Amino acid sequence: PEEDEGGEGKVAFRLALAGVTDLPCPLETLVAFGGLCRENRSAPAAESESPAEFELPKDKFIRKLGQELCDDVVSKQLEISLCDAANENALIGKASISLLPLLHDQTEVFAELELQLTEAYHIKWWPEKEAELLEAAGGKDKKAAAGKAKAKAKPGAPGDEAPELLKRPGGFVPPRTIIRFSVRVDELVGPAEDRKDWTTLTMKVVGAFALPDRLTTLGLASPADEVELHQLKYRAMCFGAVLENGELARPKEEPPEAPAAAEGEEAAEAPAPTEAEARERAERFGRSVQFKEPVVVRYRGTRFLREFRQMLNSTGGTWVYFVPEERTSNDPKKPNLPEVGSLSKHFVGKAWVDLRALIRPGARATEACCELRTAAVGAEVMAEEPTLQASRAFVRLALELRGAPVAEPEPPIEDLRVLAPLRKPLGKFPASSEASLMYREAVEASFAAICRDAGAGAAGAAAAVQQLKKAGSYDDLRENLRGAVIRVFRERMRKDTSAVPGKPLQGEVRDELVSGTYTHLKEAAEAVLEEIRLHELASAGARAPAAAAQLP
Repeated sequence: PEEDEGGEGKVAFRLALAGVTDLPCPLETLVAFGGLCRENRSAPAAESESPAEFELPKDKFIRKLGQELCDDVVSKQLEISLCDAANENALIGKASISLLPLLHDQTEVFAELELQLTEAYHIKWWPEKEAELLEAAGGKDKKAAAGKAKAKAKPGAPGDEAPELLKRPGGFVPPRTIIRFSVRVDELVGPAEDRKDWTTLTMKVVGAFALPDRLTTLGLASPADEVELHQLKYRAMCFGAVLENGELARPKEEPPEAPAAAEGEEAAEAPAPTEAEARERAERFGRSVQFKEPVVVRYRGTRFLREFRQMLNSTGGTWVYFVPEERTSNDPKKPNLPEVGSLSKHFVGKAWVDLRALIRPGARATEACCELRTAAVGAEVMAEEPTLQASRAFVRLALELRGAPVAEPEPPIEDLRVLAPLRKPLGKFPASSEASLMYREAVEASFAAICRDAGAGAAGAAAAVQQLKKAGSYDDLRENLRGAVIRVFRERMRKDTSAVPGKPLQGEVRDELVSGTYTHLKEAAEAVLEEIRLHELASAGARAPAAAAQLP
């Protein structure tokens, strides 16, 4: 049941309507929510083919958190109806949506649903056909029908009583009529302890058959009496799920007459039926107990699943209970028989349901035909009355879980290399030739910057440095040269057999590395400068003949 006010232990389902699109003609409409909530009707929106201004008297419905709410969310859907406010709220179309994601997955559900239009409003896509139907019904003439379909009609000349009816081309397929809305909650509805492991339990009882005549004729004056006079009602229970309002039902078929024996011959005795044949005959030709709503869906959490798996491993099944109850008589002049109460307790039954099929990985549903046996004990047993097992009574049912209790195994790995994902290679120092080459390039770039920015007028190193700073090239020159020197040091230390990884260089070993590297760097710089000098001489020698050739 809904609550009038929110508070601790409650949740508010907030409704927001975005509108409806593609109605067959302009209509004055209202929207009604129901199913999971009490009926909540909006105020009528202005006449339109795509109404959007719907105002709900209540933009939310409030429920208590708990098992009852979870059961309703998994077993009921939120129903949305669009009604014609100008035609006594006649139903235009309806749709429904499950709010199951609000249990554990998300706090808002956006819906964009197609409204299944009723026949009376679907025909409005073809105004000419609608007018013909109205005229044939004798209620209104073709012009009146045309007036109702004016939005779908071609505009006529001023003064016309009714516009010309729109004629649809052959093969016309009307667009889908869509309603858009959302449902939002502030927090997930399901219990927090079930976030990672929960399910739904669906139980369907097809019926109970081959029941004792003493039970199925209780309250009936003769076998031909109507089953409505039966003085018992029934319940079925399994895993805490209960099916109510079971009633005695008539046979599905009349039993065929036995073939007559030929004149002068005795009728041949029919062979005893097998168990399967006997059950088939009981389902077709005998009275049975049927439930008005034969399917029940219930929410089940982590604890249920843990106990369910333990049950599969230990017993492999469970009991389904079949419980007759005395029906209250509506006619004080025809009270129930005095023995009804005692017989209802005597005929309490149970049936063992074998669920070992659900041990198979991936299996989540099973069907069973189970023998009913007496569950009454002690003083409830009436020794003079027949029993359920004596009449070979049975119940046919089905159980289904939302997910398989035993998950399917993962497919085998075809390429074992996926078990060892590729990794980035470990960092390593550049090769010796690469470190030396980078140093030589840094020296050459530094010399070129000094020649360009310091010039020949610099008197000493300090003056050259000042000119390089003014030119803005000093910092880049220094960092490039420093990085190249560090790479050379690292490479030489990696190759030095006297250096121990992870320990600082000290004493003679450190002095030898520093002096040796200094000598290497100095020689490399001298070699670079010599190459530059030779290159400049060669360039100057090539320019001199060219300049002489240009003289007159």
